[in-house]
Amino acid sequence: MTQVQTIVQKAAKKQDFAPELKQITKIKPAPVTELVTIYQDGNRAWKERWFAGVALSKFQTTQSKEALLKGAKDPLSIIRSAAMQSLAVYGDDDATNKALQEGLNDTSLLVRDAAVTSLGKIRDRNAVEQLGKELFNQRNYYRGEPLFAIRENIIQALGDIGSMKGIDPLMKVFQQESNPKLQGMVCNSLEKIVKPEVSKKELSKCPDYWLSWYKDQNTPTAKK
Repeated sequence: MTQVQTIVQKAAKKQDFAPELKQITKIKPAPVTELVTIYQDGNRAWKERWFAGVALSKFQTTQSKEALLKGAKDPLSIIRSAAMQSLAVYGDDDATNKALQEGLNDTSLLVRDAAVTSLGKIRDRNAVEQLGKELFNQRNYYRGEPLFAIRENIIQALGDIGSMKGIDPLMKVFQQESNPKLQGMVCNSLEKIVKPEVSKKELSKCPDYWLSWYKDQNTPTAKK
């Protein structure tokens, strides 16, 4: 058994695999080919494949990127989610953006959630409209109740991206959700987008400050 295989098998049995990721990055030469082989091997345990996919994010090479793009279409949702998570390291890249945006339409909540987080990290402005729709998509509800984790991540992603086009869907949360945590996250994201020159005391009046601000705007969003 190779050093990489030993590390991968050990990591697959743990919840905290940070030490194993660190070990992988120290191997010379970079074990990209072996990690790709493990990641793409459908006969291996999914935990081993998932870890290999996450580990590929530590090596920003053409080979690892191509493997992750392929993994974004894998039959197993957990393997697709690893691709969504790891592709974020490639930043604002056409192929990466396309794969992550397609990930928002995945049938798996796990995959969609990972795509949301990565789109926020790379600040993909072309994904804002789709993220806004996903915030209220019924597939992110269960028996009429919202699934907060992915919706929280969408709110955060809209704030991180910083496009004015994200304001409308964020304001809609105030109208449809009474959950104080979600409303607080919306306020934080709106601050990131608008960057209002007002006191912290004013901003602490959430959501009243933003409801008043939104009402005063001549247009619902700036075309930006």
